[in-house]
Parts: sequence; C-alpha cells; structure tokens
Amino acid sequence: MGINYAGTFVIFIALHGEAQAALSVIGEAFELSADKLVYTEVHSYSDDLLQHQVVYTAADNTELAVKQLNYSHGFTAPSFVQHNRVLKEFIQVGFVDQQLSMVYSAAGSGSSRTQKEKSMLVTSPLVIDAGFDYYIREHWQPLIAGQVLTFEFVVPVRQSLVTLKAQQTACSYSASDDVCFTIGAANWLIRLVLAPIELGYEASRQRLSRYRGLANMSDQEGRVFKVDIHYRYIDRCQHDRDCQLLQQAPVLSGFLMK
Repeated sequence: MGINYAGTFVIFIALHGEAQAALSVIGEAFELSADKLVYTEVHSYSDDLLQHQVVYTAADNTELAVKQLNYSHGFTAPSFVQHNRVLKEFIQVGFVDQQLSMVYSAAGSGSSRTQKEKSMLVTSPLVIDAGFDYYIREHWQPLIAGQVLTFEFVVPVRQSLVTLKAQQTACSYSASDDVCFTIGAANWLIRLVLAPIELGYEASRQRLSRYRGLANMSDQEGRVFKVDIHYRYIDRCQHDRDCQLLQQAPVLSGFLMK
C-alpha cells in the first residue's frame, strides 16, 4: 500500500472570525468534476468563540464525522478531537507539558485497531487543523502583496509535520469579489504526487467562500473526495434545508480534551 498523502494535506477550515456575525456556517461539498453533492459541513461555535464544532453529513443524511476544537492554546494551533464514523477513526491533537501530542486510532482487520501516539517539541510558525483559516487572515496583507509564506502543518495520521507554502493566485473559477490563495507542499517531491488546494475568500469581508481540492472526508473504501465546497453564513434559519441541517447537528457541549 502506498503512502496516503491525502492525510498530509487535508485542510480543515476554521471560519472562526465570522462566528460573531453568524449563528452557524454551512459548507456544501460538491464533486470537483461534477455538480453532485457529496457531503455537508455544519460549523457551530460557543459564545466565547473558543470552542468550535463541525458535523459532517453525507448527501443521504448519514453522519460521517464529528470534530470538536478548542482555541484556548491559540487560534492558529487549536487542540482538536475528531471521530470519523465511516472509517472508524479517532484523532486527537493537543499540547501536554508544552509538547505537541498526537493520537491516531483506526479500525484494522477483524477486531484489531491501529493505534499510534507521538509527542514532540515544535517551533513556530505552527498551524493545526482549523487554525489554517485564521493563519491566512492573520497574514492577509503580506499574502496579497505577493509574499509566499511557509509554515509547519500537523499531520496526525502520519504522526509528523509537513512544510506547506501559501500564496495568492488567480481564481480558477468566476467570482467578482473573491481573492484566491493556493496551498501546496514546499517539498518538491511531495508536490509531484499531491496537487495544491485552492481557497477563495470574499475580498470585502475576508471570509472563506470556496474550497477546491482534496477533502478531509473519505468513502467507505478510504478514497478521499476531491471537492468544491461552497460556504454560506447563516444568521437566521430561513430555508428548510438549512433548518434541517442545523437541527441534526448535536448541541455544542463541553470539549473532550482541555
């Protein structure tokens, strides 16, 4: 079996800055090559904005995964716990005694499970999971001025870090107000097997509108989806589909890992 680089490069969107202005954020993920809905993300936040929950639901309303994040350690490097129902995966990332701690567990053959744990000292700039979106907005001015920025991204599945680079590029889709950025591996060898992802932000509000590339969801065979996610910001439940999605999402409760 080859190396699963998709686990290296999955970007989890924070959408943190809009929580004050939106009750929830809904992202609809369509196949990148077709107008077919694959899954939906529902993002919810605690009143103090330090906790963030994401519920992933398939097009047939089957729950795919639930993730909870805690930004107490910093907005670019949150702790998080994710349960993937389809692949029976468990991921936990946080900080213990100033060290980065990563736990990954997945179902194996029969009743066996793969279990991996690792701790390491890290240096800045470090980005974890949904902290990526905050990193882009925090460095908005240098990026739109043409700078190429690099950072270390946590890959809990591989128990390691990978160096990524971010830069502004022309949008590959038609959008009058969007500014787009691409994120790719800084290492040329990884770039040979892994295409960059594209992120579109509304320029006037600096909030995420599109995500195009590898997803953080897989089918039952473990094949990672390639998606085009459209995000919308919900301050009031007005449409039946949105109301249904928000009602299905579990109530945001206490974070599982401090």
